[in-house]
Amino acid sequence: MISTGGDEKMSTESFCAAVQNPDRMVRQRALKDFEKNFIHGTETDEQCSRRLFDETYLHILRCYGDRFESVRTLAVSAMDALLVKLPTNDYYLSCIVPVLAKRIGQAETIEESEELRLQLLEQLEALVVKYSDPDGSHADPLLKVFDSVVDILIKTLRDPYPAAQKKACEIVMLLAEATPSLHYRAEALVEPAKSILPHRHSANRIAAIETLGVLSLHILSNG
Repeated sequence: MISTGGDEKMSTESFCAAVQNPDRMVRQRALKDFEKNFIHGTETDEQCSRRLFDETYLHILRCYGDRFESVRTLAVSAMDALLVKLPTNDYYLSCIVPVLAKRIGQAETIEESEELRLQLLEQLEALVVKYSDPDGSHADPLLKVFDSVVDILIKTLRDPYPAAQKKACEIVMLLAEATPSLHYRAEALVEPAKSILPHRHSANRIAAIETLGVLSLHILSNG
């Protein structure tokens, strides 16, 4: 159990040991308990949230590559619960986005589960919203991971799973509002977005048209 009392250090150490256990069921149970007890135990304690992240994030992120889909799914869900409680420090971006890029931003398909690719995109979407800085007045935190984010979108705009593909379109449009830096690589997203235009689902075609409209504005603004 992850607690907020004096035995917290012992609890996080137990959790970290459990998610490295060779038994899949032990890893699953540890991740489930982490999310359940974290949500109920540290609802308003930002300091505790930061400490928990520092002590556990490497082990949770390592589970993103677990050979069992159930463990990977629980790890992403646990990190989602943790992210909600964390302050908007770009340190967390630099820890998480590169791992997302390894899972869903490579030329080859690493994450085989369609549902999990969508879940990872939803996590990226949450990060884009959390770290939104439209005018750059807070040092444009998304710029620090911008190349990794664009690599993810280049790949996922061509995702064969329609829901993931549509989500990638939505993230491009969010990114245009969240950072003043989209123009740096907007052109790289055009061909992947254009590939959606013949899609059999009208919702995807509409999302692609809207995405291309946004991208065209940012390409023009780049001269």
